Amino acid sequence: MLLPAVLLVLFGGASSAFAADPGVPDQLRVNALDLGTATGEPSSVGTPAVAPGNLLTPRFAAVVFSAVHVSGAAVDRAIVQVDDDNNWTNDPAPVDYFWHTDSAAPVHLADCDVDERCADIVYAGRPLRYNTVYYWRIKFVHKTTGEESPSWAVGAFKVASDLSIDSTVSHDPGGKSIRIAGPNAFTARIAVVDAQATTVTVWARYNAAYGAGAKPTLTLAGMGITPVVKSMDADQAEGANGADTWQRFTFAVTPSNGGDPGFFTLTINASGGATAANTWVDDIAVSQ
Repeated sequence: MLLPAVLLVLFGGASSAFAADPGVPDQLRVNALDLGTATGEPSSVGTPAVAPGNLLTPRFAAVVFSAVHVSGAAVDRAIVQVDDDNNWTNDPAPVDYFWHTDSAAPVHLADCDVDERCADIVYAGRPLRYNTVYYWRIKFVHKTTGEESPSWAVGAFKVASDLSIDSTVSHDPGGKSIRIAGPNAFTARIAVVDAQATTVTVWARYNAAYGAGAKPTLTLAGMGITPVVKSMDADQAEGANGADTWQRFTFAVTPSNGGDPGFFTLTINASGGATAANTWVDDIAVSQ
């Protein structure tokens, strides 16, 4: 379900002004990926974009459009709705929508004028699922008159089948993998659906500065499970023991959260005592 809308103001002199309702939002974006213009519903929605960045918490944006193109017409609110199908009448909003805002409880924005791209709107709904297409729609609300866009602008995005820190270079400690300097920790939040068997895999590596001391650990917790702790050089599913060796770890669990979706936390604890003791983490993947 998708995006924001537009506004226009006609000025008739120094002391008088006429404000029309906002136009339909234009140039929709998800996580800074341009989706073009997709107005109306549902036939105008094209192929869902697999946008870059963290699609578990997508960021929506649109440009204020006015056929008259008169400046000074400010929008300061948006109505945004998100769901997993494009037939908005199927679900009794807001109960079954993934995110539902409306005229009574809109998203507040910094003032945004005609032909300007409004500030990103950060998703604040129910946890999204991997390997799922979502639809979003948006209207703008005029700052002064409270008029809404005459129709929705609609878009789509897809949450990829896994959460990958580096989707282009596998296990690359000198490239795009995340480096953790001891004794710090790295934590990732992983959105999951309750009561479904879940597999989380992650590749990790530490350097020789750990010496004979304790090695890094990986812990999966949350969603009603007993925390699962795995130690490097002891509990890996793949990869040899020792420094400077990529090791793969697999967690097979079933969340038990009373039927509610939510988040696992995956924590990599780089327990080395010196900053020279580094750990790298890469290619976190989740499947349900």
